[in-house]
Amino acid sequence: MAARRGTTPPSLIPENTNAFDPSARAIEAQQSLTRSLTELIDRYGDQVWRDPKRCRGLLLDVCPQSQREIKVLVEVVEQKVPAELRAARGGVLDELLLGRLVRQVAAQAWMPEDAIRWAVETWATRRAICSV
Repeated sequence: MAARRGTTPPSLIPENTNAFDPSARAIEAQQSLTRSLTELIDRYGDQVWRDPKRCRGLLLDVCPQSQREIKVLVEVVEQKVPAELRAARGGVLDELLLGRLVRQVAAQAWMPEDAIRWAVETWATRRAICSV
């Protein structure tokens, strides 16, 4: 199975790579990234989640140290998950929808499912996605 352009085959991802490292520093970085994402959505609106290139650029401008997490967030945008979240019951994320979206992205991307789950949940909790 050939890897999609822009993704990293599983053999190239180090075993200890985990976007959800439980260390205090990693948790703080993720919280900073999600705050920055909220601020970007407040400033630029749905352009942030409708345009993957713009999303990547904006996130890298404000959180250059979070490249791994940004890659996962942008992959979810490329798969149009935020648009699906907005269309589905006003952005309410239940376990069935979460599971379907995680599997949908995982089928296309060489990323750990826990990373994808985090990214889907992160987009689901952003105000611009949830408010219709």
